[in-house]
Amino acid sequence: MEKIPKRSKVYDQYTKMCVTHLANLYALAIRLQGYHWNYTGPYFYSLHKLFEDRYKQIFKDIDRFAERIRTFGCYAPGSVYQMYKRSNATDRAQALDLNGMLEDLLTTCEIVRSHAQETLRLGVQLDDEVTVDMLTESIEKLDHSTYLISSSAPSKAVDMPESILQIVRTQEDMSDNGASTH
Repeated sequence: MEKIPKRSKVYDQYTKMCVTHLANLYALAIRLQGYHWNYTGPYFYSLHKLFEDRYKQIFKDIDRFAERIRTFGCYAPGSVYQMYKRSNATDRAQALDLNGMLEDLLTTCEIVRSHAQETLRLGVQLDDEVTVDMLTESIEKLDHSTYLISSSAPSKAVDMPESILQIVRTQEDMSDNGASTH
């Protein structure tokens, strides 16, 4: 396969997609942090801790991804407004009940994951192994977050996306066969 030059329309599009992934992660982290601060009710401590663990991990990933974008010779967005403009995880009214929060987080995870997969595919074409590895890791963490959030639902009112159900089934199959999933 012929290597795509770093200064091409395809490469510029890829860079924009990486910036969007960064902004999407930021939008998800802010949502998680907001729900961490504002949730009250049943399962308080478990959800408070879950939301905190997830947003702290995402903020670490945001830093790594922003620094990766700098290696492309571009500036990473440096304000909430710049992040908001570049995110495709559109802002919605903050849910205040548990099912609304969980549904919002699952929807946001799926939006972020879908865009990350698109970006990863283009990264493979561009032979950008480092960013592809980072995107693969990001998708894995999004899948894990979706699994944890879905499993936290007090009822079946919140359903897991089919893509996540496939991963969970695979992990369960591996566990049934004695393979470790961690």
